[in-house]
Amino acid sequence: MERIRALLDSLGGPGTINRPTLDDVRGWLAEYVETRVAETDRFSEEKHKDHWDLLVADHDSREDAQFVAVVFSGEHATLLAGGGARSEVRAFAEDEFPEEPREVLHELSRRFRATDCVTVQFNDLLRWIQG
Repeated sequence: MERIRALLDSLGGPGTINRPTLDDVRGWLAEYVETRVAETDRFSEEKHKDHWDLLVADHDSREDAQFVAVVFSGEHATLLAGGGARSEVRAFAEDEFPEEPREVLHELSRRFRATDCVTVQFNDLLRWIQG
């Protein structure tokens, strides 16, 4: 999906091991969606609630971590990429995130270097994931 490729390209050059690749993002989203479907099969009250996830690439602790976040809301998925100090990105991912999923991308943009958001139709994202 070209819009996601452009999002990753806006992170800068590919010279760092901490840069997520398009295949990384596709695999992460596929795994996340599969897990989410299994959860909502068990807990149907969660099915229509907004939700989010964060992929963090921090393989080299000497460099800033880079991330891709996604918020699923209704029939849309909105992605944001960015980077920041490894410890701060990890703290956000583990327990410093907002309770409301719709606030996650704004908070990431406020706290870290971030790209513009890219919003895609959920069904288009699914087709891309399934290749």
